[in-house]
Amino acid sequence: METAYDHKIAALESMIANHAADAGLVAACRTKIAKERGGIAVRRDAAFQRTARHHVEGVLKALDRTPGSAPAPYLAGCAFALGDVLWGVKLVRLAYLGLTSMWDDLPNVARYVDALVKRHSLCKEAVRATIDSLPPSRQIDATASCVETAPA
Repeated sequence: METAYDHKIAALESMIANHAADAGLVAACRTKIAKERGGIAVRRDAAFQRTARHHVEGVLKALDRTPGSAPAPYLAGCAFALGDVLWGVKLVRLAYLGLTSMWDDLPNVARYVDALVKRHSLCKEAVRATIDSLPPSRQIDATASCVETAPA
């Protein structure tokens, strides 16, 4: 069965083939391929997965305590900023992996995710891109509802 890692590696190899003259892009793609292969190596390593999940739980708890996460919708208050884009992509990926339960008891993070996926730009560029570029994920369905209202 093809995994998300295999899918991403194939896309990166295709990008290398199509842009062989761009040394910087080729180097970046090769670095990303190495990272994806590393993911294959630890995807079923229970100790690694527990450690990673514990780390993410701590980061999400810290985010929940971030002053900008409540009651204003974004990290910088009412202004949408680069930090929100970075968090948005990461939180969408966690949703793709079925890990939304990690913020069930973190009301500010839940509000933040909701505000982020309602942003047309983030929905289009993070949620739609995730859906279009990775194998199907039932877990992202709730987050993906924004795609219905965002133009392609």
